[in-house]
Order: sequence, then structure tokens, then C-alpha cells
Amino acid sequence: MTEGLTRIKAGNYTRLAKETKLYIACRRGFFQIRLVNDNFDSVTKLFPKGRNEADVLDAIKHPALPGVFYIGVRGQGVWHSENDGDVWSLSADSATFGDSGSPMIKLATDRSGARIVAKFGRNVVKNDAAGDPSAWVATTSVGFSDRDDGGSDIGYRGNYSGTRGEWTHAVAVHPTNPDVIAVGQTALFISENGGSSWTQVGAGHEDMQSLAFSPDGDRLYVANDGGVFFRTLGTADDIVDEATVSLNTRLTTMQFYRVGVQGNIAVGDADHQGIRGTANLNAETPLWEYATRKSSGYGNNALENNFVTADPNRRGRFFVDFNDDLLRLKYPRTPSTEDLLAFNNPAVPLRPFTRISSSPAETNQLNYAVGTVAVDPRANSTTILASVHEQVNTAFGVYMTNDGDVDPTGGPRVVCDTDTNAGTEGVVPSLDGANTVWGSFECSSTTQNSEFFTTEVNGTSTWRPTSLVGLSAPVVSIIFTRHQPGKAYALDESGTVWAKDEVNDDGEDWRRLGSWPLDDDDTARQIIVDAESPQGLYAVSHKRFVRSFDGGQTWSRAGQSTLPPDQQINSVGAHPGNEKLSFIGTNRDLLMSTNRGVSWSSIGRRLPNAPVMHVFAEGGHLYAVTFGRGLWRMKLSECPCKNR
Repeated sequence: MTEGLTRIKAGNYTRLAKETKLYIACRRGFFQIRLVNDNFDSVTKLFPKGRNEADVLDAIKHPALPGVFYIGVRGQGVWHSENDGDVWSLSADSATFGDSGSPMIKLATDRSGARIVAKFGRNVVKNDAAGDPSAWVATTSVGFSDRDDGGSDIGYRGNYSGTRGEWTHAVAVHPTNPDVIAVGQTALFISENGGSSWTQVGAGHEDMQSLAFSPDGDRLYVANDGGVFFRTLGTADDIVDEATVSLNTRLTTMQFYRVGVQGNIAVGDADHQGIRGTANLNAETPLWEYATRKSSGYGNNALENNFVTADPNRRGRFFVDFNDDLLRLKYPRTPSTEDLLAFNNPAVPLRPFTRISSSPAETNQLNYAVGTVAVDPRANSTTILASVHEQVNTAFGVYMTNDGDVDPTGGPRVVCDTDTNAGTEGVVPSLDGANTVWGSFECSSTTQNSEFFTTEVNGTSTWRPTSLVGLSAPVVSIIFTRHQPGKAYALDESGTVWAKDEVNDDGEDWRRLGSWPLDDDDTARQIIVDAESPQGLYAVSHKRFVRSFDGGQTWSRAGQSTLPPDQQINSVGAHPGNEKLSFIGTNRDLLMSTNRGVSWSSIGRRLPNAPVMHVFAEGGHLYAVTFGRGLWRMKLSECPCKNR
């Protein structure tokens, strides 16, 4: 951005006008936007010239030379202009980077502009001659993860377009010492010798979006999917790997999947930030903290896709899906005890629902089932249902327990790795970043990657299969109905609905009800019960809203013409006191229907531009769980539907 002053005549007077130039790199090219006194004046396309388009991935302006730009263009390389974008020359092509693919290109420079650094896939190249095409020098390639298989730009997440490498890609150059370069994707690396060698720095920086040194170079700021953090690095000659410091206290950056609410308490699973909770939900700015110690051994960095369910019968109790375990969480945290513990016996895996079907292009890791754990809402009931698969990818169904009131003891869980802690005590990072030792155990070649519990797990629940086991598709949603206490519905991924009138009656089988046809690239997602009508059911797949008025026997599509065709449905919710009102959370909006789904309209105008992963009503509020902008709510009494 450049700013200047322009003389503008007005009548007999002359006034000074502020001129601002903004430069935009986008998929259609490289543009200059000119503002005069903050008012739009003109847009000029600088690259490519004419009507052609190009995917310009990044751009930097030389910090010391006016009018000098470098841009990274997909499939072409780095282009260079010395005259405000009037004429361009190719500075580095794919061969310069040693890669014929077309991954993301990121650019950086030091404060003087003496060194230009370009990151292209796993490769980093530098230029100390103002972009002279013959002056590019390749550095050592960076293995961004210990899972790197050598076949992609980031290793374990695949190659180039459409994968993590498109949005987790960062580079920065020290402001005063151009030999200090930082690069990141799924791990953070720093070189102190111009890229000849690299050292991995710290952990907990997955999915990096941007890197920036402080003006004095003593700090490195990291922006990733979980927010903004910094690490103190010391002088360029003495890199210090200090603990990561979060700057997210006042930022709504949490990428929630699911949130459970109990009055003034809320707990949710946040991608890259673990299980987060607040006990002051009604405050103007709730303070979200780790709901459990990182040292619990469960998902130290990111409990992504390990969904949270609130226990409606026991205040301060929540459930968390985690791999082969269903965990019981106590929140607010109890300082004297572990808070997140195995709820089922670890020796008998429960295996809560895990998505296994082939995912269509528009169905990614954000779009999993909603409601795979259901607690019987009857007062004093201890019955819990959970979706499971008995064997990997086979024998899906529903298990149940009557031990909903047990409080397990023991743990935490530690994973052995012979490469890092063979023959040593188990050391797990605690919440404040310090190391805490629990017990003494040894990892050996025979126990590599096995799970240790530092104290014996006791008091876990006992689970048993119900008659709804052996399905060919996983159960994606379970819901109890208040109209007939003890009755539950289950929805499997194929769109088939099942029901059982009294879940505690072992002599009664689940009954197969109706289903609705799904497209080949569509999967069922969630089922809910009408607030007032015992025969009313609503369900969603990724593409459709369907309803039944005969208790699930027959289903029909509704409101399709008013649903945005390019939006994916994530969740459905119902107004607790008005059977005509229902809500849908999509990957772009929050929608409402006042006529049981016949038509839909947006009520998400005050929401941020982020996917609504989960929508539900609780305690007089409608909640919208967003992926990337935290938790939002509105009073149902103030909902825009009240006057309709």
C-alpha cells in the first residue's frame, strides 16, 4: 500500500486529497485499487495484461524500492515488475523450484528487501539480486512433518490443490538478519544459515496460515487455524524455543464442532485448541479456558471431531467421543482430580461413530454426524445410548449403558513412542506448558504405540449391544422424544430411521421405519423430534431437509426451492415451544422456517462468515456453533420469527 497527496482544485480554492493504493492478489490476477479520501476511484488490472486471468497466490512490495513488486502465480512461478506493474518479467519458473507441480507459492523479504524468499511446496528458494532470474538459489528442502512420506508438499495430507497445502503454507524472513528464515505448514521450522539447514521449533502450530517476525526480530508470530500465537526466539544468533503464548483471549477464533450447554456452563471441542469450556456463558465476553488438562493424555493439541455432548441430568457432566473411548468430563474443572476420564473400560473399546464412507468432494472432515451420544432425559435416568462400530468399518449399531451416574477414576493416558521416550518416565506437557511426571513406566519395542494408564482405570460404565447392531451403515444420530418417555429414534448414514419405544426393555427390538432416497454423493446427518407433535420428525442430509408426520414411516422433501443450492447442510434444530419453527445451520448461513420446512430464509445476517456446524435451542436461547468464530446465540424471545 502506498499513500500520497494530490492537489485538487475546487472553485477558487485548492485542497489536498489523500490518495491510497491497495494491491490485491486473487485467482483472477493482480489488481490495484485506488482510493481518494477513502472513496473508491478506480481498479486497474496489473497482471496479467488484457482479458486473461491468472491465479496470483501471493504478492510482496519491495520495502525500499518504489514500484517494485514480486508475485507468485500458480503454474508459472514468480514474476517481477520494476515499474508499478506496467511491465513484468518471469523471475523464477517451476524448474527453479525443482518441482513441476502447481502448489501454493508464498513470498517474503527482510526489511531492506535485499533477500527475496519464495516457498513452493516443500521447496524454499532465495534471491539476493533483486529478482534476477539467474540469482535464485535453492535451500535444503524442508520435511514439514515426521509423517512426511516424500511424495507431497506436506506429507501426510496429500499433494497440492484441494488439500491442506493450499491453506497451510507460510514463510517469513527476519527483519534485520536475512539468514534467519521461518517456514511452516503442519510444523514450524527455522533456519539460521539462509536455508542450508533447518531446525523444527516447538509443537502445536498445525495448519499455519501466516508467519511474521516482530520489528526487533525477537518474536515470531504464528497465525493458524486455532488463532494467533507467538514464540520468543531471542537474537538471531541464539534461537530460543520458548513455550507458545496464545493471543486469543479476546479473539473469537475457535473452530468449534459441537458445543454442549448447561445453564451458564458451556463446553465444546475446538479444532487445534482442544476441549474448551466457560462457566460464565452469560457474561458479555465469556472467558474460554481448557476444560481439561492437556496432560490428560487425550488429544493434547486438537480434539477435532471428538464431539461433546452435555448430560441433561447431571450438572457439570459432559461426554466426549475419543477414538475407542467415550470419555466423561467434569466441568468446571476440579483441581484435585483428573477431569477427563475413560467412561467405558479401555480394555473393551466402545468405538463411537467414525465416518468411513467415501466422502464426496463437498463433504470434508468438518461434516460428521450430529448427536451420536444420547442421554435419556427422564429425571434420575442413568441410561445412555451411543453409536458404535463393533469392528473397524463393520457391524455398526447402537450400544447402551445404565451407568450414566458413575464417576470413573484413574489415568491419564500416555502413548509410548520408542523413538522419543524409550526407557524413560512418562512425561506429558501440562496446561501451562511445563512438564509433569506421572508415575514410572517404561516403553519398549514390544509396547511401542500402545496406551498406558498411569493409574488403573476404575469405576467405568458397562456397555451392552442392543438389537440395532450389525447394520451396514453407521448410525449418525440418536434422539430421545419427550412425548413418550423412554422412546428413542436412530438415523443411519443411508437415511434409514429406526425406533424403540422403551430403550430399557431388552425384550423389545428396534423397529425399522421409513427412509428417503439419497444421491450417490449425499449422506444423512441428523434427526430431531417436533417440539409438540409426537408424530413429527425432521432430518437432514448434506443436501436435503426432509420431514415425517407419521412417526417416521414416510418421509418427504420440503423447502428445497428455498434452500440455497450451493450450501451444504450441517445441522437441524427445532424451537422448543413452537412446532412450526425449525432452523438449519449450513456451511455459510443460519436459516429458519416458520412453516415446518416449507420455505426457508436467512436469519444469520449478524453471524460471521463461517460454517454453522451445530444449531440447537437451550435455556431460552438459540445457539449457533461456528467453525472459526466461536459460539453465538440469540434469545428465542427476540428471534426474528416471533412476529411471523
